[in-house]
Amino acid sequence: MYSSASMDLQEFMDELLPQLEEDGIKPSIFFNNDDSAVLNVETLIRDLKEELDKY
Repeated sequence: MYSSASMDLQEFMDELLPQLEEDGIKPSIFFNNDDSAVLNVETLIRDLKEELDKY
């Protein structure tokens, strides 16, 4: 079973996502019981950076 935990966004982008990429794991976003979107790590990092640049 999975559980959630809070994480700083910078830590997520700088540490967790690169580790997932190194391990060959693609992140899944918008997960629900039927479907989810699976992205390449570099795509997710790029999209997050683009969104953060707006603020």
